[in-house]
Amino acid sequence: VTVGDDQQCTYGKLILATGCSALRVSKFGVKGDDLANVFYLREESDAAALVQALEALPEGKGQAVIVGGGYIGLECAAALVGWGIDTTMVLPEANVMPRLFNAELGKWMEDQYMARGIKIAKGEIAAEFTGTDGVLSGVTLKSGQSLPCNISVVGVGSTPNVDYCQGLKMDSGGFAVDEFMRTSEPDVFAIGDICAFPSQYGGLTRCEHVDHARKSAAQAVKVAMDVKTEPYKYLPYFYSRIFEYTPEPIAFNFFGDQSGDCHVSTRGDKSVGAVWLKDGKVVGALLMGSPGPSPEDAKKLSQLATETPAALDAAAAFSVVGL
Repeated sequence: VTVGDDQQCTYGKLILATGCSALRVSKFGVKGDDLANVFYLREESDAAALVQALEALPEGKGQAVIVGGGYIGLECAAALVGWGIDTTMVLPEANVMPRLFNAELGKWMEDQYMARGIKIAKGEIAAEFTGTDGVLSGVTLKSGQSLPCNISVVGVGSTPNVDYCQGLKMDSGGFAVDEFMRTSEPDVFAIGDICAFPSQYGGLTRCEHVDHARKSAAQAVKVAMDVKTEPYKYLPYFYSRIFEYTPEPIAFNFFGDQSGDCHVSTRGDKSVGAVWLKDGKVVGALLMGSPGPSPEDAKKLSQLATETPAALDAAAAFSVVGL
């Protein structure tokens, strides 16, 4: 392994754990994302710099534009409005979290955000970040509308950091691995965001979430140290906890695969559930609401996605596990 310009290191076992980098909108021709107070969040230092910028704002005069309506965008918008920042989300899609939520789930979440004072501009694209003396002062949208702001957070996706290594088998944008996190070179392992591992639903898949990062790391270390371990059978798991500083926080848990048809079930005034059905069987399950699913609820969701029972709709699927 070459480190830096010319330092050479040898290895018996090598673990690749380089994660992802934030996808920068400048790659698509958007100007001004290098202005001060435009933030991309991937490292702890990025978050620390954002907090420092927030603390420097005049009280009651903060305005933020969040570019992107996915995981990063939703969590940042929820946090910033808690700082008393006038917050607007800008997203090109028809609803928030489009990789997971259908229109109905998206509307449920959007209603929660708007009820807390967050504005959402859907079907809009940031065209340029504008500023004075190198400091952000606004975001111009492709429609021509200008949104004044002194903070912007961009969350439009990520790119696996894999370009440094050639010669390994690739799949789904990452290094293909087996059930023991071994790449096509048996002494080289890949974990977390950058590995494409066997899915219980068939083929290889990548998963960009902390739960998989921790568990795949543990698997690779055990195998590298010749500790006997079972094959990696990971059930994709996503969660979020937002507005935790309020009397009505929101949480969601999702288990499984979202490639099937999404069926939604309203569960009272403050909660909603959904299952993803493929060939008449449950492959994914979600509960979302305030205060959110309990640990026992999460176990039942996991059971649904693992056992994949036949069901016609969400209500029928939830009844199988007593939800």
